[in-house]
Amino acid sequence: MMKMDGASLRAAYIEAGQVSLFRGLERFLATRPEQIPPKLAKNFKALLEEMPASEIRALLLDGLGGNSDALASIDQIGVWGAYRQARTGSFAGNSRVWVDHCVEVESASKGIDTLLRESAYAAAADAVKTSPMLTLYVSEAALQQLAKATTEAEALLPRTAGLCELLLAQVARVDVILRNQTSSHDNHIGFETLLAARIKQVCNPGRELFRRMKATLGAQSISNLLDWAQAVKTGMDVVDESTLKRWSSGREFPREEKLQLFVETTLKNRGLDKDDRAFQHIGTQYWAARRLHKLLEIVRRFLTAEQSSPRDVGLWSSLLGGPCAEQWVQQRYTFWLSHWQASNIGAGNTGTG
Repeated sequence: MMKMDGASLRAAYIEAGQVSLFRGLERFLATRPEQIPPKLAKNFKALLEEMPASEIRALLLDGLGGNSDALASIDQIGVWGAYRQARTGSFAGNSRVWVDHCVEVESASKGIDTLLRESAYAAAADAVKTSPMLTLYVSEAALQQLAKATTEAEALLPRTAGLCELLLAQVARVDVILRNQTSSHDNHIGFETLLAARIKQVCNPGRELFRRMKATLGAQSISNLLDWAQAVKTGMDVVDESTLKRWSSGREFPREEKLQLFVETTLKNRGLDKDDRAFQHIGTQYWAARRLHKLLEIVRRFLTAEQSSPRDVGLWSSLLGGPCAEQWVQQRYTFWLSHWQASNIGAGNTGTG
């Protein structure tokens, strides 16, 4: 999930000089032995001891020492709950919103992950179906497919469909919170416009992002943006014309650091800086566009793959509840907007602390 937002758990461990710890964690998660290997426990303990004192740090240290009460408490907190508590700094951008959402869903899923690990797929499907929260993320077809699964591979497809729904719901949640927080002069424009299918009925969030950028920066054309960016001497190439055309057409989605440099230099030429609302607005729209772009990529790949298997034709679209990526994403985004608006999310509590 973090990779959807351009973050990598592996990269974070590498940056912290903990490559061996990450590899040990990968092996542990792949094999799930009864006990944590001594070397992995030792490395984790050393890492935890470097962290500032906190309740979650104390629990994790006690858990590594075999304290059963601590282990039970950690299990109740959950992986996402522990991640949220262990954060020592503020959350960047909108990440607090979707982390809070993950904690809520994880809390509602207590016991279901155990059923899935035990291959009790029918019981897991029943548990999801009886949960008022979780049933929102899966179609009836996905529940039926999960219930009749006999292998992990067979259970993967309906679970992936549910994950796609979860990720889409998070974009809508951020959207609604921003609408509730933003005053009229901030001009937050809903993310659903990033899903406009203007050419050949295909959604292209990258192209729509650049349409929004041009409007925000007051550019009449992509050439205007390029001229403004290149007018500022940065000591490095900001972006060339061919790259900018690929970005603006949606044929290539820009990496965050490249687009950030491009926007910063463009703003500087316009007499603005990173504290300006335009920069914040583009950053928020970029986050949503990247999420939607990657989600559509996943859905389209599954739809394409099922065409090569006569037995699976129509399966993925039935799990999603729509015959194509565009219909699914547009209809379900509308659903999630209505859902979060009705729940009054963000009206009193920002959720972005």
